[in-house]
Amino acid sequence: MVIPMEDTVTYLQLLDILHKELKVDKQIYELKLEVPYTCGDQPFTPVHVESDLGVCAFLEVTSKKRLVLCVTPVKKIVIADPYSTPRPEGVA
Repeated sequence: MVIPMEDTVTYLQLLDILHKELKVDKQIYELKLEVPYTCGDQPFTPVHVESDLGVCAFLEVTSKKRLVLCVTPVKKIVIADPYSTPRPEGVA
């Protein structure tokens, strides 16, 4: 899938675009972004994209040669507040 975007996109904007285009609920899933860079024919361990700088580097390299951005939905972990008092059923 090819998703066109501005070369000035920020990390947060990219996440919003990907959540929308991939139809992934951002309330339930975070997105893990990785780029499998290579040097010649040698593959490197995929690099995590976690900031504006990472997005900028990915877009810069992609402008010279085609790269893949691997996107993995990761279910958010919801931790209940151990100090909250449970409410009886039917009470708001």
